[in-house]
Amino acid sequence: MAVEQELRRRGGKQQLLGLLATLVLVLLPAMASGKDGVPRIKLSYKELLQSGSGVAFQGSAEGMGSQSLLLDEERGRLLLGARDHIFMLELENLNRNIRKVSWPASRERVELCKIAGRNAQLECANFIRVLHTYNATHVYTCGTGAFQPLCTFLEIGGREQEDAFYLHVSSAESGRLKCPFDPWQPFTSVLTDQYLYAGTTSDFLGRDTAFTRSLGLHDRHYIRTDVSKDYWLNGTELPAPLSCPKPNTSTSHLFI
Repeated sequence: MAVEQELRRRGGKQQLLGLLATLVLVLLPAMASGKDGVPRIKLSYKELLQSGSGVAFQGSAEGMGSQSLLLDEERGRLLLGARDHIFMLELENLNRNIRKVSWPASRERVELCKIAGRNAQLECANFIRVLHTYNATHVYTCGTGAFQPLCTFLEIGGREQEDAFYLHVSSAESGRLKCPFDPWQPFTSVLTDQYLYAGTTSDFLGRDTAFTRSLGLHDRHYIRTDVSKDYWLNGTELPAPLSCPKPNTSTSHLFI
């Protein structure tokens, strides 16, 4: 009962955050004004309810515990990363023509996660935490994988393949240093010029935090901050998004 209540509490919180994010993105496509990136308009949850323009996602229980959002304004749709699933929703009506792909953690990983003392419902699953536009036809996505992060590409189709919605599970790769192990661990990431920049924990226990660069057109090797025996980023929480100007040949700057 306690686990169920906690799951509902966390899921409800995430659902609320998802609703707020959806409304802000739909109603205010130009979120930032000027160099400071401050929204031109701020609405509280109460004000959104009073406006009558809010629509809650009434999807199945699989949508509970939602972890990530990606807006595709051009096609009028929203990608929602949740527990073991990725949903594609229509912006005009979140509950119409719901599409989803399943991406659960392997049974072996789930069992090992339980043996390690993790919660079967709240932690030992594949919580989708990364959704970034890679190009016109693909999204790069990562999940916690029951404390073994994995990443792969989600095909969403171009103008000639509007119905495409396919996850390349067979080509999944390690998500370590791209996605946190823990589904509730704060982290940050941004994908620009097909490079993925991330700030996240690098181990199962969450002791070491690192900034990394991966992917890229020509060099797919990791670049990361130095490993320190003193864990100089120990306990660091990274809830804010990264800002990354276009990298040049020698230096990339990250702003948090």
